[in-house]
Amino acid sequence: MNPDLIDCRHIVFYEFKQNTSPTECTRKINNVFGERTVTFSTVFRWYQKFQKGDWDLSVKPRSKQSKFSINARKRLVELVREKPSIDISELADKLCICMVVVQRELDKMGIVMVKGRWEQFVDLATPTQSQGVEAEPGMV
Repeated sequence: MNPDLIDCRHIVFYEFKQNTSPTECTRKINNVFGERTVTFSTVFRWYQKFQKGDWDLSVKPRSKQSKFSINARKRLVELVREKPSIDISELADKLCICMVVVQRELDKMGIVMVKGRWEQFVDLATPTQSQGVEAEPGMV
């Protein structure tokens, strides 16, 4: 995971307790940590959770099924192939998806940044599912 990416749930909880609106909370986080660090819909969902009295900030296990569409995954691979030095924030902007989700999908596909370029990492000991996206060996 990219060290520049953060888990914002504690910041969102703080802003909620300060009576900051979800819109303002989203703006503040993105101004400090970069555009698309968190989306309005994510902040709004957390606000709804907090309003119901659910203060649990722990990370919950998620289902194995990705909400990232096959078409979005294909477009992500295309963008990385077109410009191997593209950064996460630019990918997020082009896909209109938050940086955390983009990084998570790259991780799932075994695509890692090596010396400023995206490379496909293949772990021969662990079978993976490409979920409809075929990556070429070596450079993505």
